[in-house]
Parts: sequence; structure tokens; C-alpha cells
Amino acid sequence: MSQSGSKGTSSVIDASYLSRASMAFNPKNGDIAYIAGAFIVIYGVKTSKQEKFIKNERGRAFQCLNYSNNGAWFAAGDNMNSKPEISVWEVSEMEKNGRIYTHKFKLCGHRFGIQSIKFSPNNDYLVSMGDANDRGLFVWDFQKQELLTSNKLGKPVNAFDFESNQRYFVTAGYSHLKFWYFDEATKKVK
Repeated sequence: MSQSGSKGTSSVIDASYLSRASMAFNPKNGDIAYIAGAFIVIYGVKTSKQEKFIKNERGRAFQCLNYSNNGAWFAAGDNMNSKPEISVWEVSEMEKNGRIYTHKFKLCGHRFGIQSIKFSPNNDYLVSMGDANDRGLFVWDFQKQELLTSNKLGKPVNAFDFESNQRYFVTAGYSHLKFWYFDEATKKVK
């Protein structure tokens, strides 16, 4: 990573790709976000340059990140082995100054690292999956900063995704495929 005097980071030479959850596209404007240790780099596709650097306030390396489907929210989870956090930013488009990422809040609940996060198709929920040590599945009403439900997974999960109408999501891992259905009355997953 190269630094520009005392003003901060001016460019990132390397990236920390641990998984496919280490990079995300903003569906609204095409920007690319990727992890470089304790930094997130926002690369502007239209400008062909690194436009923004987001540093983890606690100096922890990020593990995963994702944009909401409307591009208005951005979240990143760290891989700390003790009390990891999910940071959530609101993304605002500015006419002349590009994008502004306003840190809104942190979501806490995992005991160990966070492997991946994903917003639901209509941006109502944020689902986070813990790493192999954590094995937690958390469903958040992220705008209310409320944990709706959590489950301890018996086996590690390698991937998960939502059904397009948000009735359920699926987790997949070694020798298993599991469907998680939303119960709108109780706001829980089964």
C-alpha cells in the first residue's frame, strides 16, 4: 500500500482477496469496492481511478463486503477473532463530488469472524454468515439496527443467496444445501 505524506492513502497497489465476498459492484453506478487489509478501496469505473478509501476505525482487516441492490447502502464485516463488527454506510450520489459514504452504525453479534454478508433483494434485511469458527447465521433489520433472528449452523457454509422474491434464501456447504424461509409474522427464518 502506498501512502501520500500525512494526508492518508493515495493509492492501493495490492488487495486482500480471501473469497468472492472480498469484492462487490455498486448496482447503481458500477463502482467496484474491494478489500485491502483494514481498508476498503472504491474504484470508479467511469473515472478509471481509485476514488475513495475507507479505513476500519479499529484497525481490523475486513473480510467481506456488499452493496444493497439499490446501491444506497454498503456494508462490510471484519474478520477479527473476537467480537467482529459489521459496519454499515449510506451511499449518497453527489453531482460533482462523486459519492459520499456516511458511516451510519455497526452491527454486533458474531463471536468470531464474519465470512460473508448480503442484502435481501428488496433491501429489507442484511444476512451475515460467520466463519468456520463462528458458524452463526444472523438476519438483521439493518435500518433499525435490530437482530431479528440467529441460528448456529451445524456445518460450515461456503455460499448463500436469496430467491428473487425474498421468500427464502439458501445456504450451501460441504454435503448440504439448506433452505431458510422467512416468516413475516414473527420476522424469523425457519
